[in-house]
Amino acid sequence: MKLKSLTKLALSGVALAAVAATLGTSTYAWYVANSTATVEGLSGTTAASNSGNLLLAQLSNTDGLLKETGNWGNKLTSVTVKSNATLNPVAKDTDTYKPANKDKDGNAVTLTGWHDRDLGVVATTAAYNFYAFGIMSSQKTKVNMTFGISNTTAKNSFKPQTCYSEEGTGSIGVNNDFYVDLVSALRVEVFQAALPDDPTTGIQMSAVGADTNSKGLFNTTNFKNGTLNGAYDGVDNAPTATQLTNGNAHEYYADVAGENPAAGVTEVAGTAATNGVTQLTVTAGTKYVLLFRVWIEGTDTDCFDSIGGQSYQINLGFEAVD
Repeated sequence: MKLKSLTKLALSGVALAAVAATLGTSTYAWYVANSTATVEGLSGTTAASNSGNLLLAQLSNTDGLLKETGNWGNKLTSVTVKSNATLNPVAKDTDTYKPANKDKDGNAVTLTGWHDRDLGVVATTAAYNFYAFGIMSSQKTKVNMTFGISNTTAKNSFKPQTCYSEEGTGSIGVNNDFYVDLVSALRVEVFQAALPDDPTTGIQMSAVGADTNSKGLFNTTNFKNGTLNGAYDGVDNAPTATQLTNGNAHEYYADVAGENPAAGVTEVAGTAATNGVTQLTVTAGTKYVLLFRVWIEGTDTDCFDSIGGQSYQINLGFEAVD
């Protein structure tokens, strides 16, 4: 008989409305405004299983050191290791595009691996939201992870913007209002690392989040819908303004500012989870940390002002398989 367990987790967030700003000399297409994405009410359960095949656990976080709490089971009523950072659109540093290591006065600058549209350093505490928990398969060696997402914005919470250029907006038309689905500009990166055999030792969150532990950086538009039963089905409660799809914020904001798009800056697109599913490889009986990072990708060609004010929920399903 095939034994399996399934767990669902929910991640909710809100991006606050963008504040109007003069672009000036831009280096990126993203809007110049504060946004907020929050993680709230994260909870989930696993289906009952006599085999205890798929188990979850809370983790503790003390100054970035993650430890298991000792309570592994088939129920997880909340996730305590998470952040609710106030976010701006950001991007990861690259070898060719990153902040200078000295400020204008010649003082050394500590790079964090993240920058904003003006190539300013962004602290990791402000770059993304995260949440983490323990997972273990007692018998199986593969875990299918299914992503689902919903745009849960109320109709009166959308913040359409006025179109000032046909560049990057196609048939919207100058002086008409439009909006863009926030889901188009979100990214999720997943990290997996083994917990030490000694539960009192713990592992640094920074070690879990090392590039070598990344299991994929994903576009959320490739996720399933919120119930995990089909493809993402777009915005509910849509406003009367026209939805812009396949727009290009790089071209739009450059034209509004009267300049050329920044050379060498391209969208960090992430990858598609096949039919919303990606697979993790595990060693039976080994305890792991799963760390999820969620952010607004500033280089995304859909990163327009009007993604502000929208809310979303990400659902995750886990199934241990042969």
